[in-house]
Amino acid sequence: MSKSYQKNQKRQPQLAPEDIQPIQIDETILTGSTNRSKGNQQQQHQQQHLMLSMENVLEQMETLGLLDPEKLMQEFGEVDREEFEDRIKTILETKIIEVDEPNLNRYLQYLQKNIQKPCYLTGSEEFLWEEDYLFGEGSQKKYEKLKKTQPSYTDVFTLVKFSETLSDVDGLLAEVQRVSDQKMFVLPLADLEVTDENSPNYKLIEDYLMWFLNYM
Repeated sequence: MSKSYQKNQKRQPQLAPEDIQPIQIDETILTGSTNRSKGNQQQQHQQQHLMLSMENVLEQMETLGLLDPEKLMQEFGEVDREEFEDRIKTILETKIIEVDEPNLNRYLQYLQKNIQKPCYLTGSEEFLWEEDYLFGEGSQKKYEKLKKTQPSYTDVFTLVKFSETLSDVDGLLAEVQRVSDQKMFVLPLADLEVTDENSPNYKLIEDYLMWFLNYM
């Protein structure tokens, strides 16, 4: 996930905090149900683990002041929740739009069909490994050296493909190639944004991130 705000105040949109519904966790997942098969219980436990892991990351980010929904809304304005949800329902082909493994797979298939190439991406915010060098006591000399082998939020990448593997914490993953030296990386799609705001790809990635951050 994105970590802390960039100095140039780039941020990703979220729905208004008062519109966000609390996550409902089926108690039968926690207590177990004798009326369900063992296979169903295992699948439910996996989905619960995915949802709770994502929720925990966002809660920690808000606690540390790394995620501020109010400031995000001040910059991007109010989002029509009903209109947005209708769009997501169409994408996922279901009325249940919470972030879980089945819906992540559906979103993956949608993006694979609709992303136009070439698709150029950059970091939406600084990557986790960069924080100490940008905001802490990390050596700038070492930072510049590491940027040669590590992806930086200032880099421009071309999207090669989306990974078929889903992350419990980061959701969809993108296999990208850095334009400057052709090095390959696998990065969370939630950490990236399309460089050209006029590209059709920009809205596709923006909608994914808004859904990912608000419906887990």
